[in-house]
Amino acid sequence: MTQIINKVRLLENYGEYGNEFIVDIINMFFEEYTKDIQGMREAIIQNDAKKLDFHAHKIKSSFKNFSNPCTTGDLSFQLEMMGKNNDLSNAAAVYQELLNQTAIFIEDLNEIKKELI
Repeated sequence: MTQIINKVRLLENYGEYGNEFIVDIINMFFEEYTKDIQGMREAIIQNDAKKLDFHAHKIKSSFKNFSNPCTTGDLSFQLEMMGKNNDLSNAAAVYQELLNQTAIFIEDLNEIKKELI
């Protein structure tokens, strides 16, 4: 049973395109998300608010393609706002929680993908 992603809503949103389409967008997410996760990490280490804003905004949209509301999307939004406001004082803690929630999100996607193949 998925923990973060509302599988029923996901299938309602994309089901008309078929299982292959959903598997394709899952695979695209898997290919891309690590770049943004790494980009946010680097931004926090470098105290680069603009870079944090960019990567957090990008991954937020990716998370919300699968589920909205979505914990990972909400955490990404928090990081995006920290970048926009040039205040990274709590970014490391929020980023760590995002990593924890992303692990669960990935488990959900793998479960959904397995069911659709």
